[in-house]
Amino acid sequence: MVDINELRLSLARKWRDPVARCEDIFNVKTSQGKVVPLKVPEPQKDILREGILGSARPLIDQGLRFTSVTNKGRQIGFSTLSAMEAILIAEDFPNTNIYYIADDMDQTKDFLDKITQLSKDANFYPLELGGGPIITTQSLEQTFSKKINNTSIIGLSGRARGGKRGKNAIAVYWDEMAWCISVHNEQEEIWDVIQHFVKQGGQIRIGSTPRTTDDKFWTFYSKASEWGMKAYYRPAIENWKELDLKSPLHIDLNNIRRQIRQYPKLEEAEKQALINLYSTNPRYIVDLAKEQIYQKNVKIPYHWVKLEELEIERADYEKFLQENLGVSVDEKYKLIPTDWIYRNCIVSMTESRGDSKNPFYMLIDEGRVNDVTAVTVVEKLEDGTVLERKIHETQAHYDIQVDEIWDIYNKFKPQAISIDNTGHGIVIGDLLEKLIRINGLPLKLLNRVNFSAPEKEVMAEGFRSLVQMDKYKFLNVTKLHQEALRHVERVEKEVLETHVRYSGKKWGRDDHFWSKAQIVYFTNMLMPNPKQSFGKIRMQPFELPKVQQPVIVEKRI
Repeated sequence: MVDINELRLSLARKWRDPVARCEDIFNVKTSQGKVVPLKVPEPQKDILREGILGSARPLIDQGLRFTSVTNKGRQIGFSTLSAMEAILIAEDFPNTNIYYIADDMDQTKDFLDKITQLSKDANFYPLELGGGPIITTQSLEQTFSKKINNTSIIGLSGRARGGKRGKNAIAVYWDEMAWCISVHNEQEEIWDVIQHFVKQGGQIRIGSTPRTTDDKFWTFYSKASEWGMKAYYRPAIENWKELDLKSPLHIDLNNIRRQIRQYPKLEEAEKQALINLYSTNPRYIVDLAKEQIYQKNVKIPYHWVKLEELEIERADYEKFLQENLGVSVDEKYKLIPTDWIYRNCIVSMTESRGDSKNPFYMLIDEGRVNDVTAVTVVEKLEDGTVLERKIHETQAHYDIQVDEIWDIYNKFKPQAISIDNTGHGIVIGDLLEKLIRINGLPLKLLNRVNFSAPEKEVMAEGFRSLVQMDKYKFLNVTKLHQEALRHVERVEKEVLETHVRYSGKKWGRDDHFWSKAQIVYFTNMLMPNPKQSFGKIRMQPFELPKVQQPVIVEKRI
């Protein structure tokens, strides 16, 4: 016969370990919709054990606070870890509040959806102990507030103004702190509010992928002991410093798989060349049975993170380091700081001119094969503010590129087309001139820019000033928009003996930056600061000829 009291004591002793408690109670839902038992990854175990459910409990009982800051890779399960912990804190501390704070409400909703899933799919007590639910849920229906054991788990957005300081909390989760930059002084204001929440004691969890070495998140993380915090570093690859990240992590030799994943087909000679190359490299394993090549001893402690996917992300090297390995980008060398960019983002779009009477401009940086042709269409408001209205990119043949550009021109009727007049841009410019002549438009409609070092300085510094003054608004709706923003983030400034070099090529492509930067020819931001301009004189903005534009016909070359 089962001794009920002994069973209760045995379970209580086991659940002193927060990891065992989580694994006994929770089930997670996979991307395929299956509910499977939770298994806490090894790097997350000490985080749970050292928090409010474990060794920090006496601190909280004394009315003090325990604060941790985690530099983490994305997509490695930390929102699930936080959601599990929040549910169990609610079980242990009824009649209080738990807050989750992120930059935007979509991220907050995702976290609270995890609270709902984990609570609904949680296990029950053994039948010998009555078989009832372990989690005491009262309300999971509201989108941004859940109630468990009379404790409210509430989601907030860092973008919201007017700090909410009224209620005390037993725990606060601040996710992606480094990216809370959508409004001015957002990090400082959130931190001020959080400290009011836990004045009577509680736990604060701060986590983020890093953005820069000079923001508040990096200060907390790098000087955690000075702030009375516990710091954790949790990259997606534990031993990444031992690897060669400039070389492939994984190469698929199977052409059927490559076709499914949209990789180019490997000819037999190419395949054999890869096998010969990496067979002699001691870093690699060539697995002919599975038709793959990969670096040895890559330690990924999260079973859902695949080496093949990390290899795809490695193509954007800076982003790969930042988002997977928690390597902070030092923004001291960045031409345009990230917070300037993201505080000026537009999250809705209309891809047409509509009935707007404002001037529109089409800005083009040309490329093919190794680079892309980046097209930006902008609208200039009466107060000088510039709004992005369309982003386009292509690597098509010249004739097709011209057709695509002309289609965009006819859709938006811009007052001018500004184009890079070097390399491929000369060819595209000549083809566009033919179309302009055929349609009876003034040739000055085309602003051909020779991308010399001095000219790049004019564009780069003028565009920087425009963004700094919040006069340029970036589209941030689609993946293409996000990639275009990365082009702007990458550009660095290097002062040489005879000129200043502006480039993002060190980290990847920067074509969209040079597309957008041509807007300076249609503003009063043409000239950089005289101290930075090496004696150049102010240039005059582009002026259209005073000729009425005729109706455009759909004529091709």
